Amino acid sequence: MTVLTTMTSSTNRINFTKASIENLPIPESGWKYYYDTKVPGLAVGVGASGVKTYVLYKKINRRPERIKIGRTTDLTVDEARTKAIEHNGKVALGSNPADKKRHACMVATTRMVISHHSSR
Repeated sequence: MTVLTTMTSSTNRINFTKASIENLPIPESGWKYYYDTKVPGLAVGVGASGVKTYVLYKKINRRPERIKIGRTTDLTVDEARTKAIEHNGKVALGSNPADKKRHACMVATTRMVISHHSSR
């Protein structure tokens, strides 16, 4: 079950630094989201397993989208902010980065199904 924390909660808005992200508490279950004070929509999702992931949370065409940017162990705060700003720009121009990822997954799945049936 995924729990979506609202962006308006001031307790979940922090200035992202390496130390502040490392010190985020791990929820007992599900995911908890903390939002950056500098880049609109940039968040860190913290899972019950301890994994921490940068995401961009945006409403696109009135539909909430959570676009994965990368793990906090793989990207610096500045790199995550840069990627979030790039995605925000794409959204402003009418693109939906989440749709592109969905399409790529659908193509990969289709290829796998075709390959499986071809080998019979």
